[in-house]
Amino acid sequence: SSDVCSSDLPFIDTGDELIKGAAGDLVDLRLDPYLDYGADTAAVSSDGLLQSPMSIVRDNVVLETLCGKQYSDYLNKQPTTVRGNLVVPAGKHSRDQLISMQPKVLEILKFSALFTDPYSGTFSSEIRLGRIFDREKKTVEYIKGGSLSGSIFANFKNVRFSNKMVMHSSFSPGMSANGESASGYFGPEFALLSDVSVVG
Repeated sequence: SSDVCSSDLPFIDTGDELIKGAAGDLVDLRLDPYLDYGADTAAVSSDGLLQSPMSIVRDNVVLETLCGKQYSDYLNKQPTTVRGNLVVPAGKHSRDQLISMQPKVLEILKFSALFTDPYSGTFSSEIRLGRIFDREKKTVEYIKGGSLSGSIFANFKNVRFSNKMVMHSSFSPGMSANGESASGYFGPEFALLSDVSVVG
């Protein structure tokens, strides 16, 4: 989670749609600092402020902007929760149902790494292993290599989330007290995106 708030960052105001023209499963995002076994479960922020569960986006509408103590002082705003695990509600469909929704679906089994830009909403990754389900040919083909790229604002317009939930935790070198920064995710295990650019 980013510890910023201003008129420019993030560039979506509260009350606005996160994804304009969304027609799939409407996105809900919640920050939960008390999630059991979450990587970023923390009762207080690095500034010593009590953290509370916070809804950031509900039904694709932005409700809150994360704002840490330093920026809230600069901007004369109330500080909000800035620590916590990202929680996304389950969708309605199984993995198999998601695969059957399109004539051809690429399932990513292994990324090399997923790169995201929090300011533009873009993402990209190299594909280590995947498989293509072709309903017209009735074939399943494994692939290695290639890359994909996209944008949350374009490729999540018709997103469909799976009904199976999963928890992910990641730790990387950072500025926390123990020398690591953490991020936790609890949400759908699969998401079906449309029109993602795939090459190779």
